[in-house]
Amino acid sequence: EKSNRPPLRIVLDPGHGGKDPGTGSGVGVKEKDINLAFAKQLAALLEEDPNYVVFLTRDTDTRVSLPKRVLFARRKSADLFISIHADWSNNSYAKGATAYTLSEEASVETLETIATDRDAVGRVAGVDLAAEREDVARLLVDLARRETQARSLKFAELVIAEVAKETAVLRRPLRRDSFHVLKAPDMP
Repeated sequence: EKSNRPPLRIVLDPGHGGKDPGTGSGVGVKEKDINLAFAKQLAALLEEDPNYVVFLTRDTDTRVSLPKRVLFARRKSADLFISIHADWSNNSYAKGATAYTLSEEASVETLETIATDRDAVGRVAGVDLAAEREDVARLLVDLARRETQARSLKFAELVIAEVAKETAVLRRPLRRDSFHVLKAPDMP
């Protein structure tokens, strides 16, 4: 049933692609192929619901640079950016799911980078940073960053709770890191 709010705009980012195969199982399976197949299936499921509009950063075996993945999501006015990866390990104890959000240290570094290079960044959270004074831009980006971090963590918790109903999760399923695709201050 369609809600009264506009559809949630979701960008799915199947990791790796093209010359970048990601990790492999040693039996001919490449992470890039698993990521793409999973993203396509997830997109098809989500698109059955009129409350979602879904975009993929890639829908073929092509490589898309990390900055272009985030830029694509921003151009699509994404409400949510989900980067999909399928890690591989020979350790039989290492199985399950993990959800990553941006670490606090990387988040502060990102804030500093954005505040000092406002012309290159452009718009964040609907605000043209180049048109703002540095102190105002810093405050606006920090507010967007804090809200985004809270929403990212909430989404990660929901994903892990749902995955745990169906399969194993790792001992530490919620993790923080500084992956490039996590650094958008205005998009969980």
